[in-house]
Amino acid sequence: MAVLHIFLEEGFKEDTVVVRVGDREVFEKADVTEDYRISLADSFDANVPEGQVRVEASLPDRELVKGIDLQVTTEAYVGFSIVDGELTARKRDDAAQEEIFGYL
Repeated sequence: MAVLHIFLEEGFKEDTVVVRVGDREVFEKADVTEDYRISLADSFDANVPEGQVRVEASLPDRELVKGIDLQVTTEAYVGFSIVDGELTARKRDDAAQEEIFGYL
């Protein structure tokens, strides 16, 4: 198994958020709201199988859905934000050489 670090970043305001990895729900929470001081609403880790995984976040009340594919061997990072009314995603997987996400 590998660890997937998931961050709900900017733009969330009293939202219900559901996150799935493959066909498994790994997170559901109501009233998710960004802390503007650190540009982060919530974060959590999920154990996932190694290999190619699909991560999908949805906000049912806003009818927003965004998915992203990742290659995971030990750990990976994915962040979801709401920008201009759209759900966006960014990643750092094992193939990426970017720095790990940072928050204040």
